[in-house]
Amino acid sequence: MLRLPLERAEALFPPKELPRGCFWVDYAILNRLVQFNNVLNIQLRNLLSLIDLWERPEDGGML
Repeated sequence: MLRLPLERAEALFPPKELPRGCFWVDYAILNRLVQFNNVLNIQLRNLLSLIDLWERPEDGGML
């Protein structure tokens, strides 16, 4: 991980330039967010695969 002295970090990334509610993330945090997103996508695909698209409402199906 890249570490900068506070003065250098503030010179490169002034805190006033970010919109309200935004924050900087480093590569490690970004990597973890991407990994978490991938897990969620896999779980969602697994759940969607359980839905039988050909099931009719008159047969007690959801569609």
